[in-house]
Order: sequence, then C-alpha cells, then structure tokens
Amino acid sequence: MLLLVSLFCPFFFEADIVDYRKTTSGDIVSMLLNIYDTKEVFVKELQVILAERLLASKDYDVERETRNVEMIKSRFGEANIQSCDVMLKDIVESKRVDRLIHSRAENVSTPLLCAACPLLLTY
Repeated sequence: MLLLVSLFCPFFFEADIVDYRKTTSGDIVSMLLNIYDTKEVFVKELQVILAERLLASKDYDVERETRNVEMIKSRFGEANIQSCDVMLKDIVESKRVDRLIHSRAENVSTPLLCAACPLLLTY
C-alpha cells in the first residue's frame, strides 16, 4: 500500500487552469458588485480609491493605475470610467509641467509659459 501512495501522480494537464483563473476573476468582480448596491456606487468608490492613489504618488508613476482603468473599462464601458481617465491625464500633464518648471529652475529670471494655464509665470 505504501508503494502505491508514493507512485500516485495526478494528471495536471487535465485541469484547465486558465479557465479557472478567468472564472475566479469574473467571480471576484461579481462579488464586489454584490457588496455595493449598484454599479454606479461601485464605480464611484473606484474613482475615490484611484484619486487617493494618485494623490499619494510622489513620482507621477501612473502605469499600474492606467492598466487597471483599462481593464475596468472593458467591464463597465468607457463612459462610466471617463472621470478616471481625466484624473490620469491630469497627472500626466502635471508631470510634464513639473519637469518643465524644474528644468528651467537654473535660470531664475526666465519667464515660463505653461500650456496648462495661459498665465505668464515668473519666478
């Protein structure tokens, strides 16, 4: 009997792991939607969480959040996630303006035109 137990090897190729992961992922989203009253409440909470993450980021790295928003768009549609896109674009624009300001910081008397705001900034 001991020999039989040590020779047992399950056939892993018969298990469809890829479909299992897809089902589990879909089940998780469904479970999250069940926690909230409606899809709109879920999306609103998602927006709040994204805003907190973006504000906490010090290096303007939004690659992970962008991927997450793109995945969520496929589930909820682009119109529902539009405000998340706006937040991500604002962070990208802030990064560009921040780099521009810091690149001109060496020359203190140089006026700086900001594309985001039409005001003439001098420092």
